[in-house]
Amino acid sequence: MRAMVVIDEHRTLIHTRFVTDGERLLERDVHTIERELELTLRARQLWAASLRVEPAASEGGVVLVLNCQPASTDLEIVRARLAEVLEPIPRRPGAPRITVAPRGPYR
Repeated sequence: MRAMVVIDEHRTLIHTRFVTDGERLLERDVHTIERELELTLRARQLWAASLRVEPAASEGGVVLVLNCQPASTDLEIVRARLAEVLEPIPRRPGAPRITVAPRGPYR
């Protein structure tokens, strides 16, 4: 499996959203991402900032939401750290969907 990567980024009024190409994360991976990014945010003195993980949405894959809009220099550091943290995490596709076709009329 190849590593999960950020494929898109959206900045809103109060959030920065990083869309990944993975459709699901293991709980331990969620904790690792949250812990490592929180350490980076604290090191940059972004005390009020936090990170949350949202399930795969219409945007693509799992979305990592940074609850702030850091300055451009801080954002570059967060992007780089996020890429390092995601590197060992494999991209996991979503669960397979099984569709059962309805049966026709019996003859």
